Amino acid sequence: MSWRGTFALLIIALTALGYFLYSNFVDTPPDDGPLLGLDPSQADSIQIQESGAGFSLIKTNGLWNIRGDLNDRADPRFVRALLETAADITPLDILRPHDLRGAVTLSALNLKKPIRTIAFHAGRSHTLWLGVEGPAQGQIYSRLDGGKSVYLIDGKIADMAFHPVQEYRDPRLTALSTDHLEQATLTKGTELQQLRLKKGVHGWEIQSPVSTAGEDKAVTAWLDTWLSARITAWMPEGTDPSACGMDSPTAVVTLLESGETNPLTITIGASVPDAPGSYYVRCSDRPGICTIADLSNSLAVTPLTLRSRTLKPVEYDTVDRIEIINGGMTNSLTRKPESDDWQSHDKGQVDVIPSHVLKDWFDQIQGLSATSFESATPEHLTQRGLGEPDTSPASTVPLRIRFIAQLTENTAQENAGEVVLADYAFGPVTNNEVALHEGDATDLMILPASAFDMVKNAPLSTTAHK
Repeated sequence: MSWRGTFALLIIALTALGYFLYSNFVDTPPDDGPLLGLDPSQADSIQIQESGAGFSLIKTNGLWNIRGDLNDRADPRFVRALLETAADITPLDILRPHDLRGAVTLSALNLKKPIRTIAFHAGRSHTLWLGVEGPAQGQIYSRLDGGKSVYLIDGKIADMAFHPVQEYRDPRLTALSTDHLEQATLTKGTELQQLRLKKGVHGWEIQSPVSTAGEDKAVTAWLDTWLSARITAWMPEGTDPSACGMDSPTAVVTLLESGETNPLTITIGASVPDAPGSYYVRCSDRPGICTIADLSNSLAVTPLTLRSRTLKPVEYDTVDRIEIINGGMTNSLTRKPESDDWQSHDKGQVDVIPSHVLKDWFDQIQGLSATSFESATPEHLTQRGLGEPDTSPASTVPLRIRFIAQLTENTAQENAGEVVLADYAFGPVTNNEVALHEGDATDLMILPASAFDMVKNAPLSTTAHK
C-alpha cells in the first residue's frame, strides 16, 4: 500500500474515533446526576413544541415573555417552576443503543420523530425529546439532543410544560413596582379634574385637584391595588371593546416609572354583569381585555384619602428660636449658648427649660393629625376665627407659633438673618374642634379640641415645666 493510502486510512480512523468520543460525550450525562445540567438562573429561552405547533418563552430585561401566536408577558412563577423541574430531572433508567431492539425501539417509544420536545438555553442549549409513558405511572421515555440513548424519567416535566399557551400568561395586571413609580394619575369618566400624584424628594405629593403633601403609606397602598391586581379571566380574542365599555371608560389610570417617558395606561371599562366590584380592564402593554375583581375601593379614592394629615416636617435641630404669641402676649424661646437646653425670655426674666421637656412638646406639635380639611377661603378663615388672610395673626388669632432658624454668614444662604421654618395659626375652640392654618396653605387643618390644649401649654418657664 502506498503512503497515500496509509495516510487516508489514518485520517478515516481518527475521524471515526473523534466522532465516537464526541457522540458519547454529548449523549451520556452522568448516570447518577441531572440529565440536563441546567442552571435555572442562567436560562433565557425555552421552546415548547407539540404536534408541529408551539411557542417560545424568552427572557428580556429580566422579564419572561410569550412569543408565538400570542405575545404577552409570561407568569414568572410558572416559568421558574418549569425550569426548576427540568434542572432536577435525573434518569430512572437508561436504555443504551444495544438495548433498543425488538418491541423496544425508537419508533415504538415515539422517539424517532417525537411529537413533543422542550428546548432549553442556559449558556448552552439542550433539547429534551419526550415519548410514550414508561412502565410505571408518572414515568416517560425521553431522548436528549437526539442522542442514541433513551432515558426513563419522571413525567412531571411533561405535565407542567404542555398546557394551552393562555395558561402561561402572567395573572398580574402589571409587572411594575411601587418603588420605581414617579407619577400616577386617575381620571374618572369624563371628569376634567384629575387626581395627579408625583413622587418628590420628601415622598408623594398631590398636585391636583389640590396641591399638598401625600400620605406615603396611603398612596403606596392605593397604587399597590393596581400593581398587585389579579386577572380573573381573559375575554375571547376578537371581543368588541365597545361591548366592554372601553369607548366610554369608567376611569383611566396612568403610571410612569422613573426614567421612562411613556406611561403605562390602565383603562377601566364597564362593570361586569352579576359581579359587583368587577370591571373589564385593558392594560396598554398587554393584548386583549381581561376582568379584575374588587376595584370599587380603588376607584372611590379621593384626595382626602391620600393626602397627608400631618404638618410639614421640621427638623428639631434646625430650630434656633421659637416665637409664641398667645392673646397678644409674645414669648420667645432661644437655645442656650453651648447647651442643648433652652431659655425663655419673659418681662426681663430668663428661665432655663431642659432640652427633653421642649423636645417632647415639639414632637407633640409635629405629631398633630387632622380629622378633616377646609379650604382656606376668607369666609372659612373668618368662621374659624382666623381673620382675613392678610390680617396680622398677632391681633386676630388666639394662638400663633413660629419656628425660626438663625442663619449666619457661614451658611449656604446669601444673607445672614432669621428664616421662618414653620408658622402655625390656631383659631378658637368651636364645637370641640380647632382650625390650624399652616403658613399660607390653601387648606385649613381641622383638629380635635384636645390639640389646642396641648399646644398652648408650652413650657415657657421653670414653673410651667415643673
